[in-house]
Amino acid sequence: SNKNRNKRLFKSVTYFENQTSLYDAYLSNYLIAEYYFNTQNFQLAENHAYKAIENLGAKNKEYAFEKASTFVLISNIHYNQKKYNAAFNVLKNYDALSDYFNKKLIVQQKINSLQSTYINNYAIIGNKIGKVSLKQTIVDLKSAYNLSKSSKKSDKRQKTTALHNLIHYKIEA
Repeated sequence: SNKNRNKRLFKSVTYFENQTSLYDAYLSNYLIAEYYFNTQNFQLAENHAYKAIENLGAKNKEYAFEKASTFVLISNIHYNQKKYNAAFNVLKNYDALSDYFNKKLIVQQKINSLQSTYINNYAIIGNKIGKVSLKQTIVDLKSAYNLSKSSKKSDKRQKTTALHNLIHYKIEA
């Protein structure tokens, strides 16, 4: 059942941290953060997302993709809390990490999906706080949509989100 699965997931964080298996602790914290994000418990989601980042260590070259994914999740959490400046500032971490993605280990489709989400968030949040013009937002959202549909097995949720946002901002323009 979902209830038992969630209990095991919560227990796994403590277990993996005690066993000094920090990547597994990261993954557990990340999944818990997503769980809380999806249940709209944003403060707990934020706490677990930052704990996930902490589990991966301070070196940008190590686990760059995982850290970037987590920072995009944190940006979404802040956005849903209406902390728009914080959401925009967190996205700067993506730029610092994206150069270190190990393209031999990570499928290009996953990189494209994450980059599409990043561009989507950057454009929308940047426009909302006045750092990205409406015209540039539309250009960025086109780019996000093209990235999301670029592979044969695209992330349908991201593709739909990017298309929806593109249409919304074109209508606004």
